[in-house]
Amino acid sequence: MKKTNKIKKFTAAKATVNEKANPLFGFSKKGWISSAKLESKKGKKLSKGEKEAVLYVLGSKAARKACRDLLKPSCSLWQLNLIDTEKSFVQIQTDLGLVWLLKGNASTADSSHHYGMLEESQYANLRDLSGKVLSGVREAGVEHLSIDFIDCNHEQKKGFLVGLELASYSFFRTQKKSSKNILPELALSNISKDLLEDASNIGIGVNVARHLVNAPASHLNPESYATFVNTLFARISTTKVTVWDEARILKEKLNLLHTVGRAGEHPSKLIHIAYRPKAGRKSSALKPLAFVGKGITFDTGGLDLKPSNAMRLMKKDMGGSASLVGLAWWLQASQCDVPCDIYLAVAENAVAGGAMRPGDILQARNGLSVEIHNTDAEGRLVLGDALLVATSKQGKDKPQAIIDLATLTGAMRVALGTKVAGLCSNSDVLADAILTSGQRAGDPCWRMPLIAKYEEMLKSSVADISNASSTGFGGGITAALFLQKFIGPFKWAHIDMMAWAEKPEGAIGEVGGNGQMVQALADFLTNYKAKTLQE
Repeated sequence: MKKTNKIKKFTAAKATVNEKANPLFGFSKKGWISSAKLESKKGKKLSKGEKEAVLYVLGSKAARKACRDLLKPSCSLWQLNLIDTEKSFVQIQTDLGLVWLLKGNASTADSSHHYGMLEESQYANLRDLSGKVLSGVREAGVEHLSIDFIDCNHEQKKGFLVGLELASYSFFRTQKKSSKNILPELALSNISKDLLEDASNIGIGVNVARHLVNAPASHLNPESYATFVNTLFARISTTKVTVWDEARILKEKLNLLHTVGRAGEHPSKLIHIAYRPKAGRKSSALKPLAFVGKGITFDTGGLDLKPSNAMRLMKKDMGGSASLVGLAWWLQASQCDVPCDIYLAVAENAVAGGAMRPGDILQARNGLSVEIHNTDAEGRLVLGDALLVATSKQGKDKPQAIIDLATLTGAMRVALGTKVAGLCSNSDVLADAILTSGQRAGDPCWRMPLIAKYEEMLKSSVADISNASSTGFGGGITAALFLQKFIGPFKWAHIDMMAWAEKPEGAIGEVGGNGQMVQALADFLTNYKAKTLQE
């Protein structure tokens, strides 16, 4: 009898997470500006040295005169005249060394007109100018940089320091241990320790979000994501991380989340980050706020496959969840007084035999039947189940309000561009508070309507609702209306954002994740008053 070759069956091995081998874990939580030396002297004197430089941050027109008097003994007249030019960043080579001048726009104001969104806040102005400083530092090879703030208010100082922290981050350098990241030693004048810590906490939180978005799907998947979050908050008493694996997800009837990730190599996860302030703080009577983030670690579009040019950046489709991880870092570092629950719905939308199909009918945790009109409208599915988990909490954990973040629709980008997030809400008070914080923090949103009649676009003849509209209109609004089906009576805000910088700009020195909404939500929580939500 003739022997036949046996065909061996090979299956893709489930990759385990090796923190030492995975470049995702190369991120430093220490930051740069937190190591700065604080000096009490005003008007830092120059000292000779090729590797030293002084930067004066001028917060007003009056500061320009003060700086002129300070530099007069060591500069020529034509150099002094540079102080009064309209250039925001000026370099002067004095007799004693290199001097830079950074001139903030003192005319910027937090206007009440459209929440000031048509004007740049003083915080955002100096934050974005800070990128020029670090570029100059690296180009000149400066090793010691002294920074003096002249007539700058609190928001200007804070914005500039946050910008320095953002500008110091480079994803490429976190992957290349041999690559030199030229960051000079810092000495700061006219800055309090509290302000420095505040700015450092915000900057690191934004950079955590950027790092997660920048990580490719080969490094970041549902399994490694959960490991990263656990590692990030290990041994932090105010923050507890709980991860629901595939078995728990099925037990809890999170069928939408499970089905979206069913074809992926790594099963879906629901990551819960619970932050509770230290005992004895004034927040003891506050109900928590709940945040829900879309965490699609890579989005092929499923069987309704995206074209290659649309799939290229889909590692960023977990940008909403990444911003919430950054916010969670800020919560514990700043010892925020507001208790928060953060839910990350994490999955891979892949193409394989187990992929969901157009026409499938799924049942959500609350019994709502959903017809799959388009497999590329998966973000709202995973968010739906996570929102139901958030709304199911009772007693002291029952949320005061719910805010979700997602890179949800291209339609919102068409409407508002990439720099402004779309905001939908069933609460005017909640929406106004987020809009105001976004303006102050240079992290703008614009409110879009929840038009009830558009719900007709989501009708299904075989299920309670379709996951997408068959028309090409109002896609950002219909996506929000879909999510509203999972909210119930809670106050809710939905933020549809880009989470990506298409080019180096301001304090973001490279193409990649931008940590969108971390600064806005940190400002929102800093100024949060529970009574304002009691409409």
